[in-house]
Amino acid sequence: MEIRDFTKEEKIALVGLIEHLLMADKVVSFEESEALRNVVSELGEHDYRTLIHDYKSIISNMDSFKNFLMNIERSEAREVIYGTLFEIAEADFFDENESELLDWLAKEWNLDININNDETNV
Repeated sequence: MEIRDFTKEEKIALVGLIEHLLMADKVVSFEESEALRNVVSELGEHDYRTLIHDYKSIISNMDSFKNFLMNIERSEAREVIYGTLFEIAEADFFDENESELLDWLAKEWNLDININNDETNV
């Protein structure tokens, strides 16, 4: 499954999680920007901006966002979203807040995460 195969809700979840991940350490590194560019390229810049707007208009706080994320049920989409977030986070170094977000997501989505040789297998 690829991002272009996502439902609108799955795309909103991805974009919202990316926003939280990038703001987790309050710094967006050059490496993170480059990794994000791949996602924006796949979605299209206009669609990415629209999804950010949609995310901000329907999600009022982190608790409501977490509830929204639990509605993402397709395991393939969950795996791609997690893998995309992991790639962005590992582009420079893992901040504690980034790790907490990824750990929470893996637990809540019941993802089997194995990290071997700096790679994630979901």
